[in-house]
Amino acid sequence: MPITLTDELADDIVTASARLNLASGEIGRIEYHDRDVGTQGCPWVRDD
Repeated sequence: MPITLTDELADDIVTASARLNLASGEIGRIEYHDRDVGTQGCPWVRDD
């Protein structure tokens, strides 16, 4: 099932599309909107 994720950081809001497996509750295939993970890094490694 497609879902939208929103992560509110101290100075930024990161949104992404992902797939939710209803049987296991696992979230996979995360694709960030307007964010280059290669240069900006993953949002969950930030301190805020």
